[in-house]
Amino acid sequence: FDNGAGRREDCPIRCVVGASNELPESDELDALYDRFLLRKEVLPVSDDGLLRLLGTPVPDTDGADPGALPGLDAAIAALSAAADAVEMP
Repeated sequence: FDNGAGRREDCPIRCVVGASNELPESDELDALYDRFLLRKEVLPVSDDGLLRLLGTPVPDTDGADPGALPGLDAAIAALSAAADAVEMP
């Protein structure tokens, strides 16, 4: 991470998400699109669906991190180790 003060800090990337309103239609954007290994196209949320989504109660997490997923840290560690083992020509 370049903090803008002339100092770079190590910052492990856990997840990179890209979003767009449209699929790429140019060669320049095709090159970027190719970099995403997992892709999911979703339909727009209707006005009624958005209101229902915003009104969805948050499940009780008993004080746990509501964004945490069981086994996620172990999976990330395994993927990180596998990525480190890849030899680039």
